[in-house]
Amino acid sequence: MHSVIKLLLVFCASAIVNAGFPVFTQIYSKNDLCIGCNSTTTQYTIASGSYLIIGDLTVNVGETLTLQPGVTFVFQGNTKLIVYGRISILGTVSMPVEMKALFESSYSAWGGLTVSTRNGGSISNLLIKHAAIGLKVTNCTNPPTINGVTVDHNNIGIQVSQWGALPSVTIANSVVINSPDYGVLITNSTSDIVFTNLTSKTNGQGMHLAGAVAGTILVTKSSLSFNYYEGIWILLAGGTLNQNLSLNIDSTSLVSNGILGFGCGIDYSRDNVTSQDISDPFNLLVNNSIIEGNNNATAIEFDQCYSCSVQVINSILKGNGGGIKSPTARQMNVVVDRSRFDANLGYAINLYASQTNSRITNSIFVNSAQMENSFYGLQFEFLIGSLLHSTNMHSVIKLLLVFYAAAIVNAGFPVFTQIYSKSDLCIGCNSTTTQYTVPQGSYLIIGDLTVNAGETLTLQPGVTFVFQGNTKLIVYGRISILGTVSMPVEMKSLFESSYSAWGGLTVSTRNGGSISNLLIKHAAIGLKVTNCTNPPTINAVTVDHNNIGIQVSQTSDIVFTNLTSKTNGQGMHLAGAVAGTILVTKSNLSFNYYEGIWILLAAGTLNRNLSLNIDSTSFVSNGILGFGGAIDYSRDNVTSQDISDPFNLLVNNSIIEGNNNATAIEFDQCYSCSVQVINSILKGNGGGIKSPTARQMNVVVDRSRFDANLGYAINLYASQTNSRITNSIFVNSAQVENSFYGLQFEFLIGLTPLQDDPDQRFIVTMTNNVVYRNNFTTTVGLFTNGTSGSQNNILLSNNYFLENQGQDVIFQNDSGMSITRNYFNNPLAQCDITMRASIPNVADNRFWTSSNANLATTIRPILSNDFKDANALGAQLQTLPVVPNQSSNSASLMRTCRAPSNQTRLHGLGDTTSFKFSLNI
Repeated sequence: MHSVIKLLLVFCASAIVNAGFPVFTQIYSKNDLCIGCNSTTTQYTIASGSYLIIGDLTVNVGETLTLQPGVTFVFQGNTKLIVYGRISILGTVSMPVEMKALFESSYSAWGGLTVSTRNGGSISNLLIKHAAIGLKVTNCTNPPTINGVTVDHNNIGIQVSQWGALPSVTIANSVVINSPDYGVLITNSTSDIVFTNLTSKTNGQGMHLAGAVAGTILVTKSSLSFNYYEGIWILLAGGTLNQNLSLNIDSTSLVSNGILGFGCGIDYSRDNVTSQDISDPFNLLVNNSIIEGNNNATAIEFDQCYSCSVQVINSILKGNGGGIKSPTARQMNVVVDRSRFDANLGYAINLYASQTNSRITNSIFVNSAQMENSFYGLQFEFLIGSLLHSTNMHSVIKLLLVFYAAAIVNAGFPVFTQIYSKSDLCIGCNSTTTQYTVPQGSYLIIGDLTVNAGETLTLQPGVTFVFQGNTKLIVYGRISILGTVSMPVEMKSLFESSYSAWGGLTVSTRNGGSISNLLIKHAAIGLKVTNCTNPPTINAVTVDHNNIGIQVSQTSDIVFTNLTSKTNGQGMHLAGAVAGTILVTKSNLSFNYYEGIWILLAAGTLNRNLSLNIDSTSFVSNGILGFGGAIDYSRDNVTSQDISDPFNLLVNNSIIEGNNNATAIEFDQCYSCSVQVINSILKGNGGGIKSPTARQMNVVVDRSRFDANLGYAINLYASQTNSRITNSIFVNSAQVENSFYGLQFEFLIGLTPLQDDPDQRFIVTMTNNVVYRNNFTTTVGLFTNGTSGSQNNILLSNNYFLENQGQDVIFQNDSGMSITRNYFNNPLAQCDITMRASIPNVADNRFWTSSNANLATTIRPILSNDFKDANALGAQLQTLPVVPNQSSNSASLMRTCRAPSNQTRLHGLGDTTSFKFSLNI
């Protein structure tokens, strides 16, 4: 039978006309190459020619098949060549050996070449086409050398399955193209495999690792590009298989994979992951390689990874859908060194993990996160709800990300020296350490950090703490923040898109300390000082873009020096139970959206006796959202008990300007308050000082200027007051409609004065002031309104009332008035003074106007005043009762109002006088 089915088809004609069917040198049946089956032959050499194979051919152990250059095997149907012995395929570049299907219309037209050699050999310059699996290397105890193989239009190009303690397999200088499933499939393999100078393109996946795979797979000097899905897809079975798989990508390019719309450069995942898989680590190394143009998917992605690591060394990840992504890792370490992540549409690194020890060094991240919902350049986030396998959380989730490069392009994410977990700075929790010093560097904080009583945290110049989520730093012990002007300490949010992106710094110190040159940004409360028994010194703190810049809930003295609070919700908030003296000096609280300082205190007798001293400080353009003054005080549910909890405000040598939408200083629900404005400027605000509902309110203004405030300069409604306005200028107030008065002092009707106070009086004293051009059409320079039967004293002396549009002064229901040595010059008004009061003393004033009436009054006496037009005065007095000494009121008397002692000329006000100010802000 052996001789019967061997067919020799030799054509000697010099010219053959091929009618679409190949010309064969020989046709082999199923057993023709089962060389030792029916003979003693063990060596079989096939010369150059074309051979039709019509059944599976097998080379058994101990046998050798040699294919000379130019041999073509054409396989009919589901036939294949299987080698257990030795294979020698001796193709050359010009005369390769070829194995293909009889009919080349499908991808699985024949079985392919299976190599399971026991006797080694070599495969060189072989072309395989249209097979189910082009070249399958499986369980070789003595693998052949494989070089120069091209597999084209096979369902699977090359498959390697080396299970057990078997030698490594090397495939060199090979090309795998046009395989709809996998260019290279590695499955059920535990041996090392090397691919060198491999080209895998236009396949379904360039390379696929499936099932149980272990050992080290090296892909070097290769290209896996333009594949329809993944460049490399690792899909491993779950369960303890002791795989310990390493995939090393060296000097290799993965370019433009995922061209059908999904599929990464390198994609790893596990089926049915369990806790057993912690013993089956997967390690990926990408060295000296490029992953580029995988526009629709991530360069490197891990999913369902229990124990994984990726190293990207001296490589480029450019123009991909993302860089490195691991959304569901249990334990995942990322190492990047000397690499560039450039123009990836999504995240450069996106890691969610329960455990990690990651290091990012010497690398550049640029132009990442270019598309919507790609919020971060680099993201490292603790995976909530994932199973951990260590009782030492401190070491497990500490991430070390160190950048040594001299020039780093930061793609929107900070560069970290260290990452701290929740208990890392609870210094005494797990150790005996009580002194903790953090050197210069950038640190990611992924949990609340606590410094307990008896412990000390020291932050050296140049430290940056970056807080993730609603984390905060809480200090009960001692805090030493040693920032400098050139190297401040910074605390900020990982994501700076909101005003409450992290909790802030809370200081409740028992052991004191110091805070110097600190910048705090994007916190709910930038710096909270609460219940400090030994407060730190606070100098040169900047709070910027926080919901609240500074919050104080403290019953002892605290000092803020060189504070900058800007673009916060409130610049400073005093809340709850607050007492003692709070000093803010040489500071700037400006451009905050609501109040510069908001005092909102709890009601009830708390014996607070709070004093807020503002010295050499500026408040500029607060309330920019439309409401909220520079300084705003209020109480919740005020009762009579609160008289024992006075609030005293001092504004000295300071400026409050440009709070256009709100009052400079406002009091509401104030039981026992006082405000002193000394040597200061209130300019361009919605109003000056306002207190619409005060029980007891004293206003003291000295050597100050109120200029161009849209509403009232001073607007006071109070049951009791003892206010003194001296040596000051009030100009261009009340510019808007319904702002009737420049200065208004009015008894608060319906509120009972305190019965046990012997000095229940409504007293307003004004000396040496200028009230000038308060200029809405009906505006009155000064308006006072007492109440019948109360002890009301209005004392005016040496003041100048000039060109107020409505009238200079109106007195109503006042008793005990004394109006002496004042100057009234109002050519526009019908009357300088209207008095509806009793017991006056109007003497030695100068009324210098061209109006019809200088004085409208029903009171007496009116003595020794100087009027421009005595006839006009006489016309008014004829309608009144007899006025003694009327003759002494004469235009010829020309008594001059006594000016203040400094006698400085007020520029632009003619011959009137004013006062010099020496503000040192």
